[in-house]
Order: sequence, then C-alpha cells, then structure tokens
Amino acid sequence: MLMLCGPRETQVQALYKGGIGCLFQFVTQCESQLEASWTALKAWKSGYKSYLNKRKCLFQ
Repeated sequence: MLMLCGPRETQVQALYKGGIGCLFQFVTQCESQLEASWTALKAWKSGYKSYLNKRKCLFQ
C-alpha cells in the first residue's frame, strides 16, 4: 500500500513492493516459462528430424 506521508524513497519502495515488483516478478516468471517451452520445442524438433532422417535411410 502506498503511504502518503514520509520520505519519497519510502513511497517509491512501497509502490515497487506493492505493484511494480509483483508485475516484474510475474513477467520474469512468464519469460522463464516461455524460454523453457522454446528450449523443449527445439529439442523435440531436433529429435524428430533425427528420427525422420533415420526412417528415410531405412526406406531407401
């Protein structure tokens, strides 16, 4: 909760902890999940390409 009295630093810290800090933490968490999903997708794609190449060699 933002306090209306006290030094400006205290008000900024309260705002950061109450709003911006939570938003930043949420965005960081979403970025981490997206990065993990992207890494998993790239690994799957690499494995699938390898599988297709092996299968292609078997049928030639």
